[in-house]
Amino acid sequence: MLYSTGRAAVWLVEPALIYVTLAYPSGYLTRRIQRIIATTAWVIVVVGFLPMTLLEKRFPTQSIWGTCGSACPDNVFALNGGIDNPLATTALPMVLEVVVITLFASVIAATWNRLRRGSLLMRRTLVPVLATLLLRYAAYVLYLLLRRSGVSSDVLIPIGLVIALALPVSALGFLVGQLWWRMHTARALEDLTMELHDADPADDTLRRLLAEAVQDPSLQLCCAGDADVPWRDGLGRPAQLPGTTAGRCVVELPDAQNPTAVMVLDEAFRDQTHFVRAVGACAFAALDRRRLTSALQSTVDDLAASRARLVGAADSERRRIQRDLHDGLQQRLVMLRIALGLAAESADGPCGASGPTFAELGTEVEAIIDELRMMTRTIYPSLLTDAGVAEALNAATLRAPLPVSVSAENLSRYPVEVESAVYFCCLEALQNALKHASGAQQVSIRIRDDGWLHFEVSDDGCGFLPAERPHGAGLANMRDRIEVVGGRFSVHSAQGGGTTVTGAIPVAVSDQADQPG
Repeated sequence: MLYSTGRAAVWLVEPALIYVTLAYPSGYLTRRIQRIIATTAWVIVVVGFLPMTLLEKRFPTQSIWGTCGSACPDNVFALNGGIDNPLATTALPMVLEVVVITLFASVIAATWNRLRRGSLLMRRTLVPVLATLLLRYAAYVLYLLLRRSGVSSDVLIPIGLVIALALPVSALGFLVGQLWWRMHTARALEDLTMELHDADPADDTLRRLLAEAVQDPSLQLCCAGDADVPWRDGLGRPAQLPGTTAGRCVVELPDAQNPTAVMVLDEAFRDQTHFVRAVGACAFAALDRRRLTSALQSTVDDLAASRARLVGAADSERRRIQRDLHDGLQQRLVMLRIALGLAAESADGPCGASGPTFAELGTEVEAIIDELRMMTRTIYPSLLTDAGVAEALNAATLRAPLPVSVSAENLSRYPVEVESAVYFCCLEALQNALKHASGAQQVSIRIRDDGWLHFEVSDDGCGFLPAERPHGAGLANMRDRIEVVGGRFSVHSAQGGGTTVTGAIPVAVSDQADQPG
């Protein structure tokens, strides 16, 4: 029973070994011809050789796996002690041997073709394994031919020994090939990761590093373009991806759903998908890191410029306040001091002396107080703190020379910095409309809250072309005010179509609750 089970079981070794050979080193049958050969091997064993155990009284005495000769036990699986029909005992085994020889020849041809077409990395990995397996298959074919021709066992035993010993040697070859592959890919990915730090995708450096990592000088790196030019090479020139029949392999980075770049390699790399994707992941990480670094640097530059503009605007505002106090209130207070002196002299002098009356002085004091209130209102209106942005804008537009409508929808109270940003931006936009929107008949201010605090200041004036007119300090200050609280700001205008200034600031429920007292 043990002998018969062993002789039948060894037939399962060959299709398993064929599968491993064709699938090495990835473990997958990547080509159609490989799947056909592997499936055929299993069909031959299951349909051909295993049923033979039910027909033959004795297994062939000249065997790679047994040297018992005439002393070999009978086949315990044979039906009714075996069949003596020559068709079953001679012709059928001969046909199966021819099929096996053809199968081995196809494995050798497919492996050699794979070795010939493979990349340098693949050839180095396959050679230690396939050299041994090819020798084994060639020896196996020779063994079957010589055994069928009836040569003596003295000739067959050394050949059978070579075939048997080729199995552990092949296993060692698998191990050596895998170790070499792992060491090389680890070293290649390590070197690539280190050198990608300074690689620039705008030139040929990145493509060269990737080509060195996979050892394919023909590698092309194409980055995603726009609708007119979908793909561009490393130098920015339009690139065309090859078709599936062009003998090239296309690997998308990072995936097929949203590729930002592709690598175009030799077709041989279809069997090295994992390694190529690992190299591609390194390339994608380098591209993404460079993009994020550039975006971060741009943000830092914008922030530095915004801070400089805010500091400049604050200094300018302080100078304006100083100038208004010096040229306005200070002069009027000096005049008031003189008038008080004259009034005092008139009070102490002879009757009928001319001079300002105390009623006139009271009127002057009231005018100075009104001017002081107006100045403080332009610095920060108390109505904005007390009643909110809508009421403050309504009050600010009462003395405008044009009709100004203010509409508010679903407003609440917001942090001081948010309300002041919206108020002063709307006020600045209103002043710009009054100064520059020639022909304007009205100005409208709309504010609403839908999770974002939106504001819009629009006029029906002459408008302008934004591309032809650079933005001045006023627009820059408005943009800085809105962006410093995390908002968005934009200006839309057209020749003869008026101007619209819009902005939006995110406001959370917690922010609305944190309203000024």
